[in-house]
Amino acid sequence: MGQHGVYLLKETGSKLDILLYDNNIAVTNGDKKQSGKFSAATEYQIDTKKKTIKQVWSYSKNFGKQNFTEVIGYAQRLKNGNTLINFGFKNKGKESNIIEVDAHGNQVFNLTITNSAKDMTYVYRAYRMQFYPDNVTK
Repeated sequence: MGQHGVYLLKETGSKLDILLYDNNIAVTNGDKKQSGKFSAATEYQIDTKKKTIKQVWSYSKNFGKQNFTEVIGYAQRLKNGNTLINFGFKNKGKESNIIEVDAHGNQVFNLTITNSAKDMTYVYRAYRMQFYPDNVTK
């Protein structure tokens, strides 16, 4: 329960690969024993013919409550195969943590935003955007 930013990564025949951000909070249903213990970016494969769903990738369960966000968050699969994850409401909205990981779960970027003027520093969505056009020499 509490999923955000669900989008289709690819469709192959009867199989759909989707990515989402899961706050992991049981509101009206869900696994109450796991609720509130972690938040994660998760990829699932749905087989519409066999009517099955399989988790194929997930990141951040090992952070536990450190990166738990009861609301707000996002995951974006990048062109290079990495995943940008926005833990947008850590510590009851007092900080946000944006992490980019490769397919093996190695961090390649980690930014924590804290100390805003009104003590609320939540980031609703984070996106990796190209800063320079391809034809610019840096």
